[in-house]
Amino acid sequence: MSIRTQILGFPTSLVSVFSRLRGAPKEGVHSRSCWADENPIRADLFGLELMRTHVHSLAVSHARIGFGTRGRPLIARLNDNARVLQGANIVLSHASEQGKQLTPAAEWLIDNYYLMDMQIQTIKVELPVGYYRDLPKLVDGVFADLPRVFEIAWALVAHTDSHISTETIREFLETYQQTQPLLIRELWAVPINIRIVLIENLRRISQKISADLKARERADTLVDALTENGGVNGPQTMQLLAGVEIHTLSRAFLVQFAHRLRGHDPQKDPAFLWLDGVLQEKGTDLETLVHEEMQEQGALNATIRNVINSIRLMTTTDWNDLVEDVSFVSRILAAHGEFAGMDLTTRHLYCRAVEKLAKGSRFSECDIASLAVSKAQNARVEQPAEPRRADPGYYLIAEGRPALE
Repeated sequence: MSIRTQILGFPTSLVSVFSRLRGAPKEGVHSRSCWADENPIRADLFGLELMRTHVHSLAVSHARIGFGTRGRPLIARLNDNARVLQGANIVLSHASEQGKQLTPAAEWLIDNYYLMDMQIQTIKVELPVGYYRDLPKLVDGVFADLPRVFEIAWALVAHTDSHISTETIREFLETYQQTQPLLIRELWAVPINIRIVLIENLRRISQKISADLKARERADTLVDALTENGGVNGPQTMQLLAGVEIHTLSRAFLVQFAHRLRGHDPQKDPAFLWLDGVLQEKGTDLETLVHEEMQEQGALNATIRNVINSIRLMTTTDWNDLVEDVSFVSRILAAHGEFAGMDLTTRHLYCRAVEKLAKGSRFSECDIASLAVSKAQNARVEQPAEPRRADPGYYLIAEGRPALE
C-alpha cells in the first residue's frame, strides 16, 4: 500500500464520519426520525416567558396521541448508545495513554465513563415490560410511535443545554399541563426519560469528540508524510496535497493542519498556500476557523459537564414530592378531606386507584378524581353519621368503589 493510499485514502470512512457530523441521516434511517440527526441535542436557550410559549406550542402539537402495544422501544437505542460510548471510551483512553493532547470534553468523558455505563444498565433494569403499552404515544412527527413524555424530556434537555434542575422540570410540566394534562404514569416516567435523552446526548457528543480526534490525527499524519517526503517544500508536496478530497476535511482537521505548520511562511509555503485555497473554497479564513473551533470545543465541554451533573441530579432526587406537586389528580384529591396529610403509601393507593379506573372507562383521570371528591362532598352533607363516606378514598379503594365503577 502506498503512502498516499495510507494517508489520503479515506474517502469512504471519513466522508461517512463528516456527513454524520453535518447531521445527514444515516443509511437506513428515515429522514423524519429523531435519530437521523446525530448532532448534539442543543437548541435555543429560552428565558422564562419564551420557554412557556414554546412548551405551550409543544403541548398543542401533541393533540394527537395513540394507545396500545404499537411503539418504538427505546431499549435498542439504549443498547446502541452503550456500544458507541464504550467505543469512544476505548479510543480516547488509548489516545490518553499515548500522551496525545485531549480536549477537556474528552477528559470529562473518560473520567465519567463508568458512571454513565452504570446508568445505562440501571435504566434498562428500570424499564418495565409494559412501559410502551401503557404510555400514550405520538402518532406523527419525528417522534412518531415514541411516548409523548419522551419528546417532552427531549425538549427540556435541548432548551436547557442539558442543564437540568428540579425547578425547571416543575415549571416545564406545570406549563405543559395548562394545555394538556399528563397521566399519572407519564409524570412518573419523566425522570427516566430525561436520563435516556441525556445518555443519547452523551452518545452524540462522544461521536463528535472521537471524530475530531481522528481528524486531528489524520492532519498530523499528512504533515508527517509531507515532512518525510522532502519537507513541506519538497517536490512531492503538491502531489500529496492534490490527492486530498477537500470536501471531507473538517474544521478540526484544518485547524490542526494549520497548527502543525506554525513557523512556516504563509506567503510562500506550498502547504500553507494549499490550506489558504481550501479555506477560500469553503468560504472562510483561518482566524474565523480557529475561533469557531474554540467556540465548539467550549460548547462541547459545557454540554458534557451539564449532562453528567444532570444525570447525577436525576439519580439523587426524591421524585415523590415533585410528581405529587405537579399532578392534577393529587391536587383534586388534596382539595378535599385529609388527603394531603395522609402517608405517602396511602396517597399512592388513591392515585393508583384513579389511574386504574380511568384505564377502563371513557373518563379521564381528573374526571375520576373529581367524581370521587364530589361523592365524598355529597356524603358529608347527606350522610353526616357515616364519616368514612365523606372521604374520596371510600369510593376509590373501599366499599364505595363498586358504586363509583
